[in-house]
Amino acid sequence: LLDLLVKETITAVAAGHYVYFNKNSSTQNINSAIDLALIGTPVTTNIKENEKLLNFNCYPNPVIGELNISYDLKKAAKLKIELFNLLGEKVFTQVLFSKNLNGVYSINLQDLPNGTYLVKLADGEIQNSKIITVSH
Repeated sequence: LLDLLVKETITAVAAGHYVYFNKNSSTQNINSAIDLALIGTPVTTNIKENEKLLNFNCYPNPVIGELNISYDLKKAAKLKIELFNLLGEKVFTQVLFSKNLNGVYSINLQDLPNGTYLVKLADGEIQNSKIITVSH
């Protein structure tokens, strides 16, 4: 774990629960994630993660029916959105070709059971994840 953290930076600005995916991993699923729980203290390793971060937000959270994903890109890109349940099973995937640097994509989650899910957004070079709760 320490060797991996030395190669990448993880910066937390608030207490909370964060999930880090190693983009160099041969298996990109929730089981390859490093789960970080932070208790109020920002954690920073040695590389500037903010320069590489793919910024996006998920709202509303908890999700009642429709999840909105707003994103900000540094350049036009092919975006891949994936949703995983806590068993690591992929329950949704969608590829978008975004010419706009920012936008909003909506997903109907009405058919998903209540629970906690991981939303992963990737642009081919960089990826980021958020945790959401579905509560109908």
